[in-house]
Amino acid sequence: MKTQTKFRAWIPEEKKMIYWTLNDLLVRVGCDIDDYGDDVPNALFDWMQSTGLKDIKDVEIFEDDFIKIVHKDFKENDIPVIGRVIFNQDVCSFMIKIGDIEEDLVDWVDYEIIGHVNDNLEELK
Repeated sequence: MKTQTKFRAWIPEEKKMIYWTLNDLLVRVGCDIDDYGDDVPNALFDWMQSTGLKDIKDVEIFEDDFIKIVHKDFKENDIPVIGRVIFNQDVCSFMIKIGDIEEDLVDWVDYEIIGHVNDNLEELK
């Protein structure tokens, strides 16, 4: 079974996210996914790609989500931190950015989405 590449975009005028798969987008613009694969112009939206992971409430995690997490090596201490999900193109991996530090997202557990980059950051504290 082929995994679908999922995306979302923020619509500022409506203050809401729209969600789609790459195949949905290509069908809407009259393209066949086999013609382009993943090489679709990204200028249409400020794309946020799904990480393929879900949080503790079974909600899909995307780029630019703010999440509360615990490092898998310190799970017994249960010390959560808050970070932003990013995609690091240099290592081709989803990362968690905590301050100036970037770490591989899969090194963390107990993900809990607390907002996204377009939320009022004061409300996330």
